[in-house]
Amino acid sequence: MENNPDHITSAITIRVSARAKHACLKVNGVGHVEVVIPKGYNQSLLPEFIAQHQTWLNKTIARMKAVRDPALDTLRPQRIELQAVNETWQVNYGLREKPGMSEYRNAHCDPALWVWNREESEPVTPLLSKWLTAKAKSTLPAWLEQVSEQTGLRYSKLCIRAQKTRWGSCSHKKHINLNRALLFLPEELVRYLMIHELSHTVHLNHSRAYWSLVARWAPQYQSYEKQLNQYSSRIPLWALQ
Repeated sequence: MENNPDHITSAITIRVSARAKHACLKVNGVGHVEVVIPKGYNQSLLPEFIAQHQTWLNKTIARMKAVRDPALDTLRPQRIELQAVNETWQVNYGLREKPGMSEYRNAHCDPALWVWNREESEPVTPLLSKWLTAKAKSTLPAWLEQVSEQTGLRYSKLCIRAQKTRWGSCSHKKHINLNRALLFLPEELVRYLMIHELSHTVHLNHSRAYWSLVARWAPQYQSYEKQLNQYSSRIPLWALQ
């Protein structure tokens, strides 16, 4: 059964990274902790590793809780604001035999989204999640292709994912992953994130040469990086499920 939590979660997941040289911790805007480890890492060492960083984790999660709007933690949102595509959706809930989503647009008001379930107690997050993924897949691929054409930085494949701690990633095969939650960011930050990942198709690291390439297309990249960190605490909880 769904609830409306008034606290930040502290779930922990483990991700093996081919690029990682040592274990590290990442915390997203709702307090989800990700442990990134290199291939071959002895996972029996993880409890001790996490315990060594427990003070830092507690302070980081507490800091995020302090700046996070509690309204973002509802799993039945009344409004969904997708800044990247300049859309604000009013969300309504109803009952019918077949669960699903319906979109209604009116020139005189914000578009409306109807979420249908068989019972009021049924969770709506899976339906909202499916809708958000479809929105991202209908928007981000063409956008990335446009930025790729503008910069001349080519990629071989794109996947839209529901990532919890990363806005995006790029592999040595030039496969780019983009987080569907990018739709909640301002347009300029989405474009910057795309430049960030496309630049990894040339430099699969964060070397001086890499940042020099990023700066060619995004001179304000340092400001954008800070803004991305700030926006991690502004993503609705339901979108990170």
